[in-house]
Amino acid sequence: MTISDKKTDEVLAQYEPVSKDAAAYTKALVAIWDKLGKPTDCEGDTGWKMLDNIVKVWAQAYPQELQDFIKENKMALDTERTVHESVVKGGIMPLAYPERFFQIVKLFLPQVKLNDKEFYQKFIRRYPVFRTSNFA
Repeated sequence: MTISDKKTDEVLAQYEPVSKDAAAYTKALVAIWDKLGKPTDCEGDTGWKMLDNIVKVWAQAYPQELQDFIKENKMALDTERTVHESVVKGGIMPLAYPERFFQIVKLFLPQVKLNDKEFYQKFIRRYPVFRTSNFA
């Protein structure tokens, strides 16, 4: 039995349906998260292991988002301003997080400080695909 009303239908129409693959990926990540002791940040090895799995699952679940991200980053890296120009215009952002990836990370690792310099330097070394600056 399905319960439905006009307002609920309007709200649900704003969201894309969850595919069977997405549900399976989510279940797998939850199982890994449980097995690793439910880390909430990347302060230890288990948090980084969870992040490794999130990167793998995100890349498999959203290959088009990954390809678009790589393409946009390549264009940005190819046309990047000099360090001096960047500082004058407001600074350099050394990395970027695709929206769905960001949401998955914040769901499983809510205490991770994605904009912390020490964290993102380790993150860029581990996952260079997220690097958005030649000077990072």
